[in-house]
Amino acid sequence: MSKTGLALAALYLALIAICLGFAFGGNGDPKGRFVFLQLPIAPRLALLQALGLSALAYGLRARTPSR
Repeated sequence: MSKTGLALAALYLALIAICLGFAFGGNGDPKGRFVFLQLPIAPRLALLQALGLSALAYGLRARTPSR
């Protein structure tokens, strides 16, 4: 793996950790939690759509935390 790839992966992992922290930390409303849980997924889906591979994402199921 290249150093650039590792740096981008680490940056993406940090983004996911921050979004999860905002989603599950404190007493946020359910809509805000939903938005923060979607943020790490949105760039990947946009890339699939840009590459014309968005049909691959239609079979995926969303998993939401239950309370």
